[in-house]
Amino acid sequence: IDGGGLMGAERTLKKVLMIVLAIFVAAAVLVFVLTHLFRGEPRTLELGSFETAATLQIDNYPVLGPDGTRQTDDPDHIDRARAILEHATFVEWLDYDQYQKDQIGMCGGSFTGLTLYDATGKELVSVTYNPGYSDYAPNGSSVALFDGRLAYVMQGDQEELIRFADECVEEARAENGQSTNLWRFVD
Repeated sequence: IDGGGLMGAERTLKKVLMIVLAIFVAAAVLVFVLTHLFRGEPRTLELGSFETAATLQIDNYPVLGPDGTRQTDDPDHIDRARAILEHATFVEWLDYDQYQKDQIGMCGGSFTGLTLYDATGKELVSVTYNPGYSDYAPNGSSVALFDGRLAYVMQGDQEELIRFADECVEEARAENGQSTNLWRFVD
């Protein structure tokens, strides 16, 4: 094999590799653009009624410590949570993946979760309040609901839910799991 033939083959291989790379980059850009252009309007989710709610669970980190979870069967607390959440409207958070990417490597933070269960332990609804969401979520929302891989943020006034969640966390923290209390530890 002469040196010229080998050099020609290397050049041809380089050209083919460059073309393949260019096609790959163009395809990736096209997928990105089409995904963002044609993803449509965010889906809206209106919550239903939670008449069968029997247990309210709160989760909070860091206030409630490493376990962070307490539950109550108190009808007044359950009714208040139901009143706040029933028929609340949530809109799909299309850029939730960007929020997740930006949180990689971050430490600290705070969140509070509220979950209603029926008497059999089946989850009826679960929402999370995180002040950090407001920098990323539509309309500065800081209350989210997750459905599989989809995230939705609460629309409208969220102050009542946030205030109620804070009250529940403070009650549970003050009680610290004593056996005569409203909020019990979860096994």
